[in-house]
Amino acid sequence: MSAASLAVVNRFGEALSGGNLDEARALLHDDLVVYEAGGLPYSGEYHGPQGFIDLLTTMYEKLEVTPGPVSRASLDDGTVVSRFRLRFTALASGRSAEMNLVELYKVSQEKIIELDVYYKDPGAVAAILAT
Repeated sequence: MSAASLAVVNRFGEALSGGNLDEARALLHDDLVVYEAGGLPYSGEYHGPQGFIDLLTTMYEKLEVTPGPVSRASLDDGTVVSRFRLRFTALASGRSAEMNLVELYKVSQEKIIELDVYYKDPGAVAAILAT
């Protein structure tokens, strides 16, 4: 299942980076829980595929997000780690912050059922969004 889980997360990442939200959403389990890093205006838990879309909508109303190269690996049966660098730019001010992130994905029944997001410095993102 490790290779299959990695393939699901890779397809999800490709769909998101290509702007294909319908394809990305199709890879999300109905029981999905997303844990967004603390200390952010959009911190918290998001449930189901619509919750994930709501999270993206909230983020993209305030931020432009530019990803760097991604490294992914299977940790164990059904768990995938994704490590990458993101540049966050506040749409209102143009201020930006760049940092490493780690995401832990749990895959079940060939769909993502859990996503736990870890920012290296969530305070830097909060700071660029502060007015």
